[in-house]
This record gives sequence, structure tokens and C-alpha cells, in this order.
Amino acid sequence: MNKRLFLIKRILKNSSTRVMILIFTTIIGITAFFLVFGYYNQLKLYKDAIYNKLEGIAITASLSIDGDTHQLLLEKYTEKGDLITREQDTLYSQLYHHLKDIEVNANLNSPIYTLFRVSSSNSQTQFFYGVNSSDDMPDKTFRDEYRLFPEVLLEKYKVGATIPVYETENGYWISAFHPFKNSEGDVVGVVEVDEKFNDFITRVNRQILWSAGISVLFISILAYFLIRSTRKILKNEEEMTKNLLLSKNIIETKNKDITDSINYAKKIQDAILPEEEYISNALPNSFIFFKPRDVVSGDFYWFSEQHELNIIVVADCTGHGVPGALMSMIGTSLLSEIVNHRGITNPGEILDNLDTGIQKAFKKYLSDEIENKDGMDISICTIDKSNTKLLYAGAFRPLIKIKNGAMEEYRGNRFPIGGGSSYKKTTFTTHEITIKKGDNFYMFSDGFPDQFGGIKEKKYMNKQFKKLLMTINPQPSSSKLKLLEKAFTDWKGEIEQLDDILVLGFEI
Repeated sequence: MNKRLFLIKRILKNSSTRVMILIFTTIIGITAFFLVFGYYNQLKLYKDAIYNKLEGIAITASLSIDGDTHQLLLEKYTEKGDLITREQDTLYSQLYHHLKDIEVNANLNSPIYTLFRVSSSNSQTQFFYGVNSSDDMPDKTFRDEYRLFPEVLLEKYKVGATIPVYETENGYWISAFHPFKNSEGDVVGVVEVDEKFNDFITRVNRQILWSAGISVLFISILAYFLIRSTRKILKNEEEMTKNLLLSKNIIETKNKDITDSINYAKKIQDAILPEEEYISNALPNSFIFFKPRDVVSGDFYWFSEQHELNIIVVADCTGHGVPGALMSMIGTSLLSEIVNHRGITNPGEILDNLDTGIQKAFKKYLSDEIENKDGMDISICTIDKSNTKLLYAGAFRPLIKIKNGAMEEYRGNRFPIGGGSSYKKTTFTTHEITIKKGDNFYMFSDGFPDQFGGIKEKKYMNKQFKKLLMTINPQPSSSKLKLLEKAFTDWKGEIEQLDDILVLGFEI
């Protein structure tokens, strides 16, 4: 039973089998409708044809009967049994032969007869047989009481009508009658013509059974193909489900492998990034707001101490996620080579060497016709506290200085590191900035200003971001970090984070 229920659920759940079942049931419904409709329609058509035929015969017969003769015959033989044989009376014999000729010519399956009515003293009306076209023994039928007595016969006695189907001990009948009159214009009787309905009902039933048999055969053949198609569909569905489950398992396995690889890559990237404690020891009043969009980040920061100089870098690589993270590792490796091994500390020179290194790293993978679009936007500061100066250079990324409530912005060069050979590149410019205790500096990628959010779901924009830096500047570095995190979360709301976020601030 459970297997059958499960099979039915599968059939009903599949859209193709549902459509097939719907079409099949529709065909059955239409077939049944037309069988029933055809049955009753044939009955109606046949009844209408018989009614017309019987009514025509009754009218013709009534017009040809002499009412005076019929009335005279009734006056001559006043009791049942007075007339024993039809040859006994010429008038009766003439009327009999006249009705018999009409019966034969009309090919009727029952006799034609006349009826007349008699009203008793208690106002009850009775009908009696008159002349009968099959009357071989008139002593039994002439003036015998007509006991069927359909109401329509009484109501339409003077005008004639058809009698709906009625049942007797001999079967089903339909009849028509029409009055005939005497010379004075009085209705003295009616001619009634009957047709037995049983034969036609039998024929129609046979025909409907034949049609039903053909329909059942057709539906059975259709059901056979439906069952075959349903099994095939369910089998294909089962195969598809198996393949989908197999594919799902493969995808889940590969996804797990990829996720594990990315998580491991994050560990590597976290290991490469300088520890915040290392930076805070050199720059006590500093903070880093670092929020990758994905597991790994295309934004990165870098720090190095060279004698009495502190070199700090904030970079935004092309892309985010794994591609950006790979680029960040290349950038970190090149910075270590340029600064720690070659001893180059001037920000502009560092950027020049970094640009050369990136171009060289990608040149072997690209032809001369293909432009390298992989690179990074970056800002570098070299802090020389002993000489109270800060050197800055940037590629598309600025440096913000805030002191005594006033903001000053230093802009880098308008071309990137690495990608974008279409830019007109020169050497990177180093800006020298005099510093004093209490000066605050901010370096950042474009992730925060470019984030969509707020009531109108628009970009945060650089102007609003600078106002935010002015607002949080008087706060301690730990509070600045919390305020930045809250401002970003409130602005983003339910909108997806679009890019990596990196903001680094320090105080002299």
C-alpha cells in the first residue's frame, strides 16, 4: 500500500505525468459526455420523428372517417358483445378495412383504433374502444373500456395531441390522436395511433454499448501508452535524480575542497600581513579597520622599520577574493624585496620599483598586443620622526592629514601600479610633509566610499567619508575603529558588501 501511495505521489509530483493524466481524464470525460449526449439525442430525434409520423397518420385517418357512420354504429350496438364479428355489420367492416389499409401503408407495428368518450351521471368521463384495425373478434374489443387513460387524452380530446412515452404491461409506447366530427361539427371520437418504443430503445442500447465498447478499447489503448510513457518519464526522472545527486555530491566535494583551499589561503594571507601589535608598538596611536568582502582580500597593508624610519603601505589590488589576494601576495613579496633587501625607503622610488616588478611579473604571460590590466592602487608613507617629516607617494590613493580641526589632502599620481599601460606614466612623485606631535593621518582604499547604502541606496562617497574622519578624529584610536565599524554597518544595512574595506589611521 505504501509503495502504491509513493508511486501515486511521484506521478502527481511530476509535471509531465500530471499533464498526461489531465489530458487522459479530459478524454474520458469528453468521451463519456458524447456517449450520454448521443444516447439521449438519438432518443429525442427518434421520438420527434415518430411523433410527427403518428400525428400525421392520426390527422389523415380522422379526416377520412365519417363521424355520422361511426356514431350510427355506436347507436346500433349499445353494449359490449352486441357485435360479434366484423362481417356482421357492413359499416364496421368498411371502417375496419379503411383503418387496416392506413396501418399497412404506414408500416405501423401496432393497430389503429378509434376511441369515444362517455360522461357518467357522477361527471366522470370514460373512454371506450370503437373500431380496431386488428379486430378479428370485435365482441371482445368493441365498446371495451380504454383503461390507460392518459390525462392528455382528456385535455386535448377536441383538438388532438401527442401522448408522451408511457408504460404498459406490453412495454413502452408513444401515441398520437386526432378527433373526427359528425355532419353537425361535433367531435364524436378520436383516432389513436400507437408505436411501440421498445425496439428502438433496444437498438439504441445496442448502439450505445457498441460505441461504449469502442470507446473503452480506445481508452484502454490510450491508457496502455499512458502507463508506458509514465513509467518512462518516472524512470528518466529517477535517472536524472541519481545524476543530480551524484553531481551534487561532486559539487559539494569540490566546493569543500575549494573552501578548504580558500580558508588555507586566508591563513597564509593573515600570516603575511604584519601583526597589528607590531605596528602599534611603532605607532602607538594607530588603528586598522580591515574588512574583506570575501574570505581572502585584495586590499592589504604592509609595514617595515628601517633604522629610524617607519614605512607603512595601504594597497587596493585589482579585484577581490582569490584573484585580489594573489595580487596582494605578489605586492607584499615585491615590497619586502624593494624595502627590506634593497634598502629603498623613498615612497616614490618604492612605487617606481614596485611598478616595474609587477609589469615584469606579468610580462611573460602576456603578448605585446595584450594590455596588462592587473595592478593596484596604493599609498605609501615613510615616517621620519627624528627629522619631523613624513614622505608620501601614491597611485590613485590619497593621504588625509587632520590637525587642530583642519583637514589637508595629499593626492597621489593619477596612474596605477602595474596594469593600465594606456596611462601616460612618469616617475611617482614624493611629497614631503612636516609633522608635529598630534598630527593625524589616514590612508584608505576605495571600498568604504564606494559602498552603497542609506535610505536612497546610494554610494557613501569621498566627501561624506572625509566628514566622518573629521568627526571621529578627536577620539582615541580604539574608539575611532569602533565608530568606523558602526558607521559602515549602519550605512550598508541589508545591502551586500561590494568591495574589500581597509582604513588605516595613525597619530604622530
